[in-house]
Amino acid sequence: MFASTDEQLVTDVAYGLCSEPEINIGPMAYEAEEAITLDPSIEERGTLTTGTPIVLRMDAEYVREEGIDTGDYDRIYWRKEHGMDLFFDRLYSNLQSKYRAVYDEEAPEPPYFSGYSLDRSVAKPVSFADGDVEFIGGEWTFEYELQGQGHRRILDLALDVGLGELNGLGFGFMNRGADV
Repeated sequence: MFASTDEQLVTDVAYGLCSEPEINIGPMAYEAEEAITLDPSIEERGTLTTGTPIVLRMDAEYVREEGIDTGDYDRIYWRKEHGMDLFFDRLYSNLQSKYRAVYDEEAPEPPYFSGYSLDRSVAKPVSFADGDVEFIGGEWTFEYELQGQGHRRILDLALDVGLGELNGLGFGFMNRGADV
C-alpha cells in the first residue's frame, strides 16, 4: 500500500505499476498483481481503526515534567501506563504538525475524536542494515463525529498520512471503519 497527500503522485504510481508491475526491493523481486487508487473519504460519523500500530515517541525532558521515569533514555515510547492525556497531547500535536506542513495553515483545534479504545499494545520489530529495532505501539479504534470542514480535512489527512510517528516505516496507517 502506498499513501500520500499528493493525489497525482498516487495515480502516477498506480499507472506505473500497471505498465511495469515488477518491483525490486534490494535483492528481492516482487510483481504487483493489481494497482488501484482509493479515496477513503471521511463520513459524517464513523470510526477510524489502525491498520498498523501507532507509535509515539516522547522527549524525556517533556515526560519527566509529568513524573515519568525515563531512566537514561533521551526519548521513550508512549505506553498505556503513561496515561491518555499524554497520548492525545502527543497524537494531536503530531497530526497538527503534519497539517501545517501539507496545507501551510494552522490546524483546527482538537479534540478530533469523540471516543476511543486501545485494542492492544504491541511490539513490532523492524530490520535495518545494522540490526533489528523493536518499536512499541498500539492498535486503536477512534470514533468521530464531524464538527465542520476543517475537522473533515484533518481526519482525511490522517487517512492519507497516518497517525503518530514513523509512518515512513509503515506505522500508524488508518482505515475507515463502519459509520456509527
